[in-house]
Amino acid sequence: MKEFSWNLVKGLMPYFMILLVLGIIVGILARLNYLVKTKINQKIASIKTDGGICPQCGGKLIMRKGKYGSFIGCSNYPNCRYTQNK
Repeated sequence: MKEFSWNLVKGLMPYFMILLVLGIIVGILARLNYLVKTKINQKIASIKTDGGICPQCGGKLIMRKGKYGSFIGCSNYPNCRYTQNK
């Protein structure tokens, strides 16, 4: 039976370390990408929902899309039909 060559393992160790570090960096970058996208989506959602208060019923004004484009409308639709143009 041949003896296992530790010299081969020792010679390849720097390459394994490089692969390990690269894997960690890729994982960190993927997580940062996810966090940035989540933060951007939260910001967009807050812009879309931060329209104010409906003067007719007191509900929230939110961004809506209709067949003629985007507009701000009451979240209590269809009970309240208040709308604003952007």
